Amino acid sequence: SKITIERFNARGGPQPADQNTAIYPGDIVQVGSISTFAVRGAVQFPDDLTHQSELSLAKAIAMAGGFSADADRDDIKVERKGEIFDAAKSISTAMIEPGDVITVGRKVEETKEEQEAKSIFLHGEVRSPGRYEFVSGLTVEKAIATAGGFTQRASKRKIEISREGDPPITLKRVDLNAMILPGDVITVGVSLF
Repeated sequence: SKITIERFNARGGPQPADQNTAIYPGDIVQVGSISTFAVRGAVQFPDDLTHQSELSLAKAIAMAGGFSADADRDDIKVERKGEIFDAAKSISTAMIEPGDVITVGRKVEETKEEQEAKSIFLHGEVRSPGRYEFVSGLTVEKAIATAGGFTQRASKRKIEISREGDPPITLKRVDLNAMILPGDVITVGVSLF
């Protein structure tokens, strides 16, 4: 689509041509290059791609197969003529130019310790014991409800919280309205009757 022919006997400079245009002695044929942009990082198919007119950042990422599972959608950069721009907040409005390099960052995997620090643990006489995500403002009662509530054998007076610290502490006979902190281990005891 970017082929021109310049003929010495023609006026007006180079004329558009295609692959079927006849060539004569003395003609000068010029073939233009395809305008490209690059998509790198956490997309399905990172590659150099052919630029299209009025190309948005969202469409450019879609042309590379879209985000991969480990993509950090808050970490999208566009490099243009040596300058780097943060484009995560303007994905639908930012326009891509030929030569741009788009880089989508990857999520950093949390360690087991980091995941547990954002969790609470419920044990004993709750319907679904296990690890649950910590939510700000969580009380003992809400945490137990998250774990499916009390079993029939549960004692509402035998609730303990084990909390890490220096030194670690254990809170006994905890009230249902007590506030939970990240990393707390809540144990509901058995009723004798």
